[in-house]
Amino acid sequence: MWKRTDALSERVKFILEWERRWKASKGRIDVAELSRIYGVSRQTAHVWIKRYQDAGHDLRVMQERSRRPSSNPRAVLLPRTLVDGESRLLDDGHHERCVGARSSAMGNAPEAWGPAGA
Repeated sequence: MWKRTDALSERVKFILEWERRWKASKGRIDVAELSRIYGVSRQTAHVWIKRYQDAGHDLRVMQERSRRPSSNPRAVLLPRTLVDGESRLLDDGHHERCVGARSSAMGNAPEAWGPAGA
């Protein structure tokens, strides 16, 4: 009969086995052997171990992490007023209602959006 498991429980089992072996051998452990048993690369094993140690031996750190990039160099930064649809005061004293990103009435150049930091 097949046994059902998920990635988190396998990572936790790996870390608990690593910790058990670490304590039993007083710090000398064959990570490559343990990696083969659990079917992960040696590099992945070292990443998990470091993450676990850096978290103060907290197993919650073994949860799945987002793969979304933390930044996007091609992202377009829009003034807050363009995104929120707020009203702002223009240089000539009139209010402008911003309803969308770079509407045709505002033009496409950032200079047409109004003063920086407005």
